[in-house]
This record gives sequence, structure tokens and C-alpha cells, in this order.
Amino acid sequence: MSKIAVLHPNLMNKGGAESVCVNTIEALRDHEVHLFTISEINQAELDQYYNTNLTDSDFKIHKLDWSVMARGYRLIDEATAKNLHFLEHAVIDRIVSSQTEQFDMYINTNGECSIEGNSIQYIHFPKYHRDEIPGNFHTQPYTLDLFHNLCRTVSGFKKDNLGNAYPITNSMWTKNIIDEIYGVDSTVIYPPVDISQFNPEPWSSKSENFVTIGRITPDKNVLEIIKIISRVRQSGYENIGLFIIGSKTNSSYFEAVKQKAEKNSFITLFTDVNRGELADIVCSQKFGIHGKSNEHFGMAVAELVAGGAIPFVPNEGGQSNIVQNRPELQYDNIQDAVKKIIMVLEDNQKQNLLRNQLSSQRDKFSSERYKENIQSLVEKLMYR
Repeated sequence: MSKIAVLHPNLMNKGGAESVCVNTIEALRDHEVHLFTISEINQAELDQYYNTNLTDSDFKIHKLDWSVMARGYRLIDEATAKNLHFLEHAVIDRIVSSQTEQFDMYINTNGECSIEGNSIQYIHFPKYHRDEIPGNFHTQPYTLDLFHNLCRTVSGFKKDNLGNAYPITNSMWTKNIIDEIYGVDSTVIYPPVDISQFNPEPWSSKSENFVTIGRITPDKNVLEIIKIISRVRQSGYENIGLFIIGSKTNSSYFEAVKQKAEKNSFITLFTDVNRGELADIVCSQKFGIHGKSNEHFGMAVAELVAGGAIPFVPNEGGQSNIVQNRPELQYDNIQDAVKKIIMVLEDNQKQNLLRNQLSSQRDKFSSERYKENIQSLVEKLMYR
């Protein structure tokens, strides 16, 4: 049994990074695991959300108190406040990096860090040096550049820190960015996707509708997705419908999507559905569509594949891995998406080919596969 420290700022954010952390802890329950965090943890709520089965004996929680600093930083501008998790990450990094002789291994499930000991660092996307990203597509306000530089200073992170670490990431697309910035050779381990409730209906029983999953926010391009499906319908496929599954917000963008759904009978909007309801919807439809470009991985796309749907995705981002880089499933713009969707709708043989190829992807993204990969990696690195 080894003594392992796991770093993650806030598990109650319930995102993809938090899924990586929870499943990592569950995978390493045969070791002595210590979780360093700044958040309160509702273990039962996490187990229900991620379909895990953690017990008090699986890990010890070290809650770091930084409430005074957090309140101070919440007084800054709204854009920077939304990125407070960068500072949370930096504070944990600084504190834990001073304890490198207390643990046999360190696993940061939230990005790169300054720890120089034996460590695994799951980098979902670079937190630092974003101005060096190839293509400079990841532009952001100057104030955020300053804030990220401050966070890097707080953490003490330097590029050389990754020299003795084992960096892993979520897709080949993200790997290429990380390797370019940091001069490393990172390893792709797909994040865990709970596919246990996804039991696809037979293809002949599925409805010829499209499903999109994700936050109803501008970066997900939901209004563009509506335009795409609307134009497909206008091209002779009037029976095609669109199911939008996302969280309800108070934003003007959500209201715009809601109004579109109310005015167009082919759109059905589902908000705040549970995991089982989401799986049922996906598994009963033939097609899916994703709108966000430059997605680091694309958890929603993996769920569409798990449900037996054929997904169409933007051609930039980690989601390309999930659809096996099939050109007929990747689009550049609205017009290109309409064209490629119609080509697939017209060709039943092509649909069967795509379904068979995508079905082989399903287990690659499962939680069980992720845990097996982490267990093997820890054993390998512990004795290198």
C-alpha cells in the first residue's frame, strides 16, 4: 500500500475534472489516499452524481482554509471572479508542494502544478502560458492574462516542473497543445464517462431526431444548432426534430433558446433532467449534434456515442477523436453541417458503416476503462 496525495480544489463543481478526481480516488482505494481540497464535500451527493461508491475509509480529506483570501478576490471584476478556480488551484499547489516528502506519489486531477516529486498531472487544458497556444485561438481579456500570471506566481509553477512529472490529458488535440507549450510527451487517457445507463435501442426502433447535450450558453452554439436542423428540415426532411438537453439558467442566451423552442414545434427543450432521463432520450434517437469548437474532450459527444447515436461535431477540438476523425461527421460552419447531415441521412449504408465504427469507441470512454488505466499507471510509476 502506497501513500498517495490527490489534489483537487472543489469537487462540488460536478464537471468533467471532478469526475476524473472521484474516479481516481475510487480506483486507488487499495492505497492510502489523501485528498487536498478547499471545498466541503457531500460524499453521498457525489456518489449519486457520478455513480461511484466511495466510503470514508477510501480516503482522508484535508480541507484547506482560504476563505479570507477568497472573499477578497470576489471583490474583483466579474470576468476574473468567474475564473477564481485558477487561484484555488494555485493555492493548493503552493501548500501541498511544500510537503513532497510526506507522500509516495502526488496526483493532481485539475491540471499542471509545481510539485517536483513523483507525480501524475491530469492536464485538461493548460492553465498557464496560454499566450503560447499554437494558433492563438484562446484569446482572453488582458485582465485575465494578468490574473493567470498572478496565479502562476502564487503556485510557483515553472515549465521545468513537468520534467519529472507524468503528464496525462484527455485527447490528442489537447495533447498537441500541451506538448507544444511545455516540451513534454504527454499521454492520452480518456476521462471517465459513466455509460452504465446507456443501453441503445435497436437502430430500427430509434427516432430520426437529433440530440444536443450541454450547458445552454453561447460557447455551446445552441442557436447555431437550431439553424442547422431548421435548414435540414427545409431541405426535405420535415420530420426531423431536435432535442436540447441542458441546464436552465437566468441568462439572456437561455431565454433566446427557450423562445425558439416555444415558437418551433420541432424543438423540444429539456432542462435539469436526471442521468437516467438523459440516457433514455439519447438511446432512443439516431443522431446527435455538438456545437462547441475547440472542445478539450467532449463529454457530451462521448455520451451520444454511448447511446448509439451518430454525432456531428465541429472539426476543431478533442471531439474529433471520439468520432474517429471521420470527415463526414465534422463540419466547418452551418452550411457545411447541413450538407454533411443530408449526405448521411440519404445513405443508409453509410449510416450502418458509421454506427459500426462508432460502437467500437463506446468502452474506450467508460469509467471502468479509466480506472484500469490509472491503476496500471500508478503501479508502473511507483516502481520506476
